Amino acid sequence: MFGPIIRLGTILPARGRKRWISSAAQEVKRRYKALAKTLHPDTNGGSKKAEERLKHVNQAYSTLKALFS
Repeated sequence: MFGPIIRLGTILPARGRKRWISSAAQEVKRRYKALAKTLHPDTNGGSKKAEERLKHVNQAYSTLKALFS
């Protein structure tokens, strides 16, 4: 079902991990802001579907943010 488990240490040397995690966190934040902007109720005219999706996006972002910090 899933591919083989690859440890981060085998892909990135210890020196590059911090930079990689930082850039990944920045990418997640950038994409979250763009998605939150498009799903915000003020830009969607109060669409309930968009509002519900925004709640899920916020929840996912808070989980990812905790992983990167």
